[in-house]
Amino acid sequence: MPDPIAFRQGHWSFEVDPGTGFIRRVRFGRETLALAVYCAVRGTDWSTLGFRASGYSATPEGCSWTSDAVGAPFRWTTTARLTESGFAYAVEGEALDAFETCRTGVCVLHPMEVAGCPATAVHTDGTTEDKPFPTHISPHQPFLDLKELRYRGRHGHRVEIAFEGEVFEMEDQRNWSDASFKTYCRPLGSGRPYRLEKGQKLRHVVRIRCAGDPAMEQMPHGLFGKLPRLSVWLDGLADQQLPAIAALGQRRAATSDPKAAGPARRVGVGLDLLVPIGSWVSVAAVQAPTEDSVLWLVSDGWSPAAEQALLAARKAWGGLGWQIGCATSQNFTELNRSRPVDSKADWVGFAASPQVHAFDDWSIVENAATFAPIGETIRGFAGAARVAAMPIRFESPYRPQDPRAGGSVGALYTLLALAAASVGRLDAVAIGKASQLTDSASQAGEVLRNLAASGATQVEWRRAEGSETIAFKGGRTALLWRVNPEPRASQGLGRFGYRLEPGR
Repeated sequence: MPDPIAFRQGHWSFEVDPGTGFIRRVRFGRETLALAVYCAVRGTDWSTLGFRASGYSATPEGCSWTSDAVGAPFRWTTTARLTESGFAYAVEGEALDAFETCRTGVCVLHPMEVAGCPATAVHTDGTTEDKPFPTHISPHQPFLDLKELRYRGRHGHRVEIAFEGEVFEMEDQRNWSDASFKTYCRPLGSGRPYRLEKGQKLRHVVRIRCAGDPAMEQMPHGLFGKLPRLSVWLDGLADQQLPAIAALGQRRAATSDPKAAGPARRVGVGLDLLVPIGSWVSVAAVQAPTEDSVLWLVSDGWSPAAEQALLAARKAWGGLGWQIGCATSQNFTELNRSRPVDSKADWVGFAASPQVHAFDDWSIVENAATFAPIGETIRGFAGAARVAAMPIRFESPYRPQDPRAGGSVGALYTLLALAAASVGRLDAVAIGKASQLTDSASQAGEVLRNLAASGATQVEWRRAEGSETIAFKGGRTALLWRVNPEPRASQGLGRFGYRLEPGR
């Protein structure tokens, strides 16, 4: 994958990611104003369509190129440039034939660090609305009917972002474990899918301006937390994988197979057993392998029926030593939009993947940080229940096989996700697979083996420009990883690289 192409004009800069066609990290000095700006073409099932690029040209101020969607008759030209007053991005597109889409147009990803910043939304009729970016994750769109967004950044910068060509609105993408807020067009309330006719033209423009001190330093800071208890997913025969992971020091596993309870009990491994709420009554109750094993009822909507199922599960399984939890099957979104009310669950959890909206290495690594705000949000409504990410799947729900899961990107994502989950005060996480843990060639498995052997209980995540480390402490062995979440070599590490420091 080629390195990103950097452009700079005065205090302004941005990067072009050739692999995705995204404009990345629009910055004024050190302040990131947009994580990404891009044109999305989504199918009728919300799948993200690929593209073929051609005709790339560049000047010192910016660049342009033409893209053809793969799977839809849509062609567009992208132009991105810098001026003394700011950043301008334009897409001019045309439907080469009629087609249906759930979204075709420009999207802007705002960094999740703007959470809590005071903002003013300018609507299409000229009226304004003052309110901050949500701190806790908003279940629904925080800003609707957008023509312009003005806000005061976390370092005091005054930012103005104007949108042209459509009606825009914003969603809180942290719901889907993306580390951003996304402004997009057209409004979801307009209906989906919609039709673009042959010859129909689109022109969408985004302009960003900023005022403030471009030399504002990003101060080094440390983030600290308790390491959640870790499970790995059983992706093979339980009676073979459970003894193998126990021999490596891994004391918990997650599965959807109740037959794993017996082998788990024999080797003293705790289970997170995930069962769909619609079928759990057909599963015969079994003895919990350990006192901290959890039966998870998986449902994507909380309701009185779900509450009744939880109470019935406690009656049938609680006496056999199981704690009872409720979790979603896909995203935090479903839990956030249908929150348990006065739940009697011991645990509340959610599933997650870093590959819901984008599938490239850069986005995956970037999205790991979102478990910190998810954890803080879920704490606000979980009551006395403990909270968990159960499970975090590296693979996309649309692409169940991904060779990167066990490689360096999967390993780096695991480290960053665990650091963020610790900061977000999650009590438990299921991440990685038993087959990775037992595979000596798996880089993600090497991370998991080191953690299992260390017995670590605490995490220190130190982040500063040009240097980032994640330390796991409080166990038999201290571990320190130096990580590079950047798309180019840094700190003596390759792009999206990491290194376990010796002598720890």
